[in-house]
Amino acid sequence: MMAEQCMNARELSRDLTEEDIKNYLKRGAPLGKSALPGSVSVNSSPKGVGISKSSGDSNLDTILASETLGILNRAAKEISRLPGKIDQETMNMVAEIFVNRVSNLLSKISEIEQNDGFSCTFCWELLHDPVTLHCGHTFCKSCLKVCQRCKECKTNVDSNSCPSANVILTSILQKLFSMDYVVRSLTVEGDNLAAQSRHEDSMSKYMDAMEFGIQSTQAVLGRAKAFQTLGNHEIAAQDAMSTTTFKRNSFESLMVKGDILLKEKKEVDALMCYLSCLSMNPSAIKPMQNAKEILHRLLSKGFTLFDPIAKRRKTGESVSPGPGSTSASRDGAVLETLLCCLMRDLDISLLSDTNFENYLKNEGKKNMEALSQPREFDETLVNASDFECSLCMNLFFNPVCTPCGHSFCRECLERSLDHNSECPLCKGQLSLKVEKQKLYSPSLDMCLASIIRQILPNEYQERLELQEKEIENLRSLTPIFVCTLAYPTMPCPLHIFEPKYRLMLRRAMEFHDGKFGIGVPSEDKPFEEFGTMVKIRQVSFFQDGRSVIDSEGFSRFRTLETGVKDGYNTAKVEYIVDTEVTCPQELGIIEKLSKAVYQGSKTWYTGIDENCKESIRTHFKDFPERDTDMGANGPHWLWWVLAVLPVQDKIKANVLGRNSLKQRLLIVHKLLKLLQKPKNT
Repeated sequence: MMAEQCMNARELSRDLTEEDIKNYLKRGAPLGKSALPGSVSVNSSPKGVGISKSSGDSNLDTILASETLGILNRAAKEISRLPGKIDQETMNMVAEIFVNRVSNLLSKISEIEQNDGFSCTFCWELLHDPVTLHCGHTFCKSCLKVCQRCKECKTNVDSNSCPSANVILTSILQKLFSMDYVVRSLTVEGDNLAAQSRHEDSMSKYMDAMEFGIQSTQAVLGRAKAFQTLGNHEIAAQDAMSTTTFKRNSFESLMVKGDILLKEKKEVDALMCYLSCLSMNPSAIKPMQNAKEILHRLLSKGFTLFDPIAKRRKTGESVSPGPGSTSASRDGAVLETLLCCLMRDLDISLLSDTNFENYLKNEGKKNMEALSQPREFDETLVNASDFECSLCMNLFFNPVCTPCGHSFCRECLERSLDHNSECPLCKGQLSLKVEKQKLYSPSLDMCLASIIRQILPNEYQERLELQEKEIENLRSLTPIFVCTLAYPTMPCPLHIFEPKYRLMLRRAMEFHDGKFGIGVPSEDKPFEEFGTMVKIRQVSFFQDGRSVIDSEGFSRFRTLETGVKDGYNTAKVEYIVDTEVTCPQELGIIEKLSKAVYQGSKTWYTGIDENCKESIRTHFKDFPERDTDMGANGPHWLWWVLAVLPVQDKIKANVLGRNSLKQRLLIVHKLLKLLQKPKNT
């Protein structure tokens, strides 16, 4: 389809040959009956052909350039009174003042010009061969070849291993903006040819792109640069002037425009381009140097032109120092007067925040609306099936894009990677991103997500409601890891490698604040009735999908209802809390029993062999001091003793379920007696 549209464009524009272009460049005259194709309209003249745009598009550029010229005109009058040349420090101050004002101005314009969701924020053209980075931001593939960082989040971009184009997004853009996409393809081809110094071929591509009647700053400036290189400076300047400076533009585009206009002595327009460049990158060297040189020349001329500032200026002309002043004091006074006049003129010009806001409210409103109009498209060209995840067969929810360019729901892709580290569609190798032992889930494809919300609001709302119900269901079920016993206040290191438990771990971290239950297997049911809730303190992820979890028990539970969710066990549980003891006599009995059990435990621990002690210290640290905690779970030392005693898990699970500290002490006391009993009796 794209090839047919490109051929149609050539037929419409007479399929120009290289010889035609060479003859045109020599004569500077129109070709054929329609002259060179322009972006909007074409005006011929005896000397050549230029491209004009509607006054609404270029009016803001003209007005602001006129304002700047007026400010510089008045400053030049002040400088003309200086006997010497302008020093570099003064030029630096003037340049800095202008950069700050233009930066403020552009911030006001950017507030009005909202990104339509289909534009690359590097070149501000329609996305072409859109590449979605791991951070979730999307740009043109050609833009990523020349940049080192994501413009949105400053993540480093490896241009040598650039991901493949986003397949779904490319298809959507071609359906919604078929003509625009052809223009972008032709423009990119022209850019590639220009990079090979094939300027005449590149010009042909740019003209084909402009024949569609779709305004493309990159195509126009590409052609302007080609004209400039081939020696037709006048038409290059006309092309450059036909594009808008005070609109979302790339740094590179504004530099091209500024360089062309500077060579054609359109210094004020070039200055505005360089100042706009500096508003994007204040540390850029070349635009700052060029801006200073232009300012130096303009301020040194002492020119007298139409001055729009003078009509609004309420103060009179500055007064020169008297004849009795010394040369140094006179220069200092004039310099001070210059800077004061410059600031005052800026404050009453459109470069001030207040005046520009008033301008936007009044006569500038239509002009700005023309700059910020979003792209129009026919929503019926796409439907929900164009945004369908190939794994769950539902509308994308939290879509992510793989390096190979395929899109899935984030949860669907994560579950797929639990079983296989390949792309579900092309079988390309995918690896979990692990940095500093932390696993990063694929970042949301923000461009695709925004398009879905924009084009399919009703379907997206239905999908959102379905997802919220699923999340509510997940929150109501406690994940249970059936493996071993855990104890309140005690560390519980775990090693996870099975796909179902990888999924359980992610859901525990996302929906349960890093908490899940630990239980032991049972002969007649999925797991024992009593277990311990643990909280994840740290997780170490590995490239092969394994995880080592550092968790700690914090509460006991009793299972009310069991179930299975996506392969792992779940349960509805109630927490077990010790019955509060208030009777002084009962408290005295518990205190005596606690001392006796603690001493018996220490005696048993002292009597075991050194290898067993070393193993215990490795996992649970050394024998603890006796605490007298009477809270929900009782003293820490008792859980330490229960954890290290060499008895069956079933017995220990029974102790976990007791909500009486006295009963637990009695059971542990009996276990110690049995362990200390001679084996031959």
